[in-house]
Amino acid sequence: MLVILVHRYDPTSPFHQESSRPAWLIVNALAAVVIISLFVIARGQSAGAILMARNFYGVLRVTDEGAPNVVMLKGENQRPVDEDYRFRRLTNGTISHGLQFLSPARRDRPTSYYGSNSGIGLTLKAKAGRGPLRVGVIGLGVGTIAAYGRPEDEYTFYEINPLSFRLRGKISASCRIQERSCLSNWETRD
Repeated sequence: MLVILVHRYDPTSPFHQESSRPAWLIVNALAAVVIISLFVIARGQSAGAILMARNFYGVLRVTDEGAPNVVMLKGENQRPVDEDYRFRRLTNGTISHGLQFLSPARRDRPTSYYGSNSGIGLTLKAKAGRGPLRVGVIGLGVGTIAAYGRPEDEYTFYEINPLSFRLRGKISASCRIQERSCLSNWETRD
């Protein structure tokens, strides 16, 4: 846009020559298409969101979705058609920070890349038999790792984005965690 403005008001610009009129019209049309496309994409993303919030770290968006063939766990049999596969997802821009099932029967199940067959899932299940766990986690996301927590365990999440803690109640209601917000100068406060 800045380049277009500079060429528009610069009388020595090649776009001010009579032979460059079609090129000038094409550049303006392309700029208009880009602006309209960005508007349509942003509007489409916000239309499906049940909650959107923005701060210095970007736009966090919470959406309710459903995908019956995506959330099958490795080794599981096909489920009945009427089972509830709806879930709530947290995204920051285009990056998914996790999801949580909405049905009460599956709500506390670890999901996405922290599922029960992941590295963290296998590690926490192996350590669970040895008494209460004290777990420190960098980054809250939707609090998926807290699904492994038991009442006697202590899970502390360190998060640089304070908005994540405020949105947590909208995303995962059953997390048993302590929150620590890390400031930009790496000092920690409770």
